[in-house]
Amino acid sequence: GIQYLMIGAYEGMMCNFIGMVRSITYSFRHKSKFVDSVICPTFFSLTFVVSSIFTYQSPLSLVPAAAMIISSYVMWIPQTQKLRALSLPTSALWLLYNISSNAVVAIFTELFNLISIIIALIRFSKFAQNLKKKKA
Repeated sequence: GIQYLMIGAYEGMMCNFIGMVRSITYSFRHKSKFVDSVICPTFFSLTFVVSSIFTYQSPLSLVPAAAMIISSYVMWIPQTQKLRALSLPTSALWLLYNISSNAVVAIFTELFNLISIIIALIRFSKFAQNLKKKKA
């Protein structure tokens, strides 16, 4: 978030700070009725919408909010493989925003995220599981 502040990418900054609160909140999954209900990701999605209204600079400044709205529901999904697959658009949106903002470190982070997600999808796919069974 601080990197985005320093380069004037305020929507990225706000999304990162709100995202930290969201991650902490989601850590209480299965311990809180609020976090377990669809109200929780909806609340955070609305928070990202409000933040994008206040930090709007151009149409590209809406990209982080879109990514975080998608990820608010994606991270809430308990199935890991679905979470991985649905995280691809979020990461791609952040990559687009980072390129447009010249956020160099964040560009490399998103490239790493995308590669990691793709590797995990392949490694833990049903196809890979069937290959392991055939070899055994």
